[in-house]
Amino acid sequence: MARGKTRFRIVGEYAAARGLLLVTRLLPVRASLGLADLMGDLAYLLDRAHRRVALGNLAQVFGGAPSDRVHKQMARRVFRHFVRVGTEFALLPRLIEKGGLDQVIEVAGKEHVLEAQRPGRGIVVFSAHLGNWEVIAAAGEPLGLKLHSVGRALDNPLLDRFLARERGRYARSVIPKEGGLPRIARALRQGDSVAMLLDQHAGRRGIEVDFLGRPASTFRAAAELAVRFDLPLLGGFGIRVDRAPRFLLQFEPPLWPDRGAPREEEVRRLTQAVSDTIARQVRSHPDQWNWLHRRWRQRRQKRRRTQQEQEAST
Repeated sequence: MARGKTRFRIVGEYAAARGLLLVTRLLPVRASLGLADLMGDLAYLLDRAHRRVALGNLAQVFGGAPSDRVHKQMARRVFRHFVRVGTEFALLPRLIEKGGLDQVIEVAGKEHVLEAQRPGRGIVVFSAHLGNWEVIAAAGEPLGLKLHSVGRALDNPLLDRFLARERGRYARSVIPKEGGLPRIARALRQGDSVAMLLDQHAGRRGIEVDFLGRPASTFRAAAELAVRFDLPLLGGFGIRVDRAPRFLLQFEPPLWPDRGAPREEEVRRLTQAVSDTIARQVRSHPDQWNWLHRRWRQRRQKRRRTQQEQEAST
């Protein structure tokens, strides 16, 4: 059983999610998206904690005060965006079946995908909680990427298995982030690709690199895999371009490891390059990124460690 959750709550969350999914798929597309916008506005008004985080992040990156009108408008659009992501995920199979993949997802940068592909060798695909990252898997197989999605397991096992089945429509498998390294390595060795979201706080396990002008603990696993197996890092971002909905799946030029460089230096260099790639995309589409997440935490952690050290010395 999930830690801190009763069986009743687990079943209740699962039933609510399945019911919401059913309603989303039964309604006309325009009605589903309109409902998503209303739910996003409601979440903005009721979820004080995440609203405060979003406004603080926006002010620190773009300047001004968290209470500035421009930041409040952006934060409201971000809340709407993330409700739409879930709605679009539910609608994606229906949209693709009705109009065809090319009518839903336009792919740019196919030459970068071809450049990264080598016979019998995998690719480490990276993205962020930007736009709708689920479209990467939907378009990946036709591009020959043979994708396995890597992600954090949900704390509700029923929802986690259900989401894995839904994602399994397009990805070859869903690999849990915790304890999934053997499966990731096996997929890469057999020439498949793995997709990771690398824009969240990594804690003590990460490398501190620059992200949007501030130091941020960033996951190093993708760079370590690229260096270990001599594989390219390929950035892909599914940006929403209209309310139909349609997406532009933009692939960036691949990042290649330098086999002659010291291992740790190369891991840091590639991690910074990944962070820079994501930052450019965030600045281009700020209303489609996860400002609700506490991405920058180093100063708080350093203050806490300094306080603990001072208390220990007295």
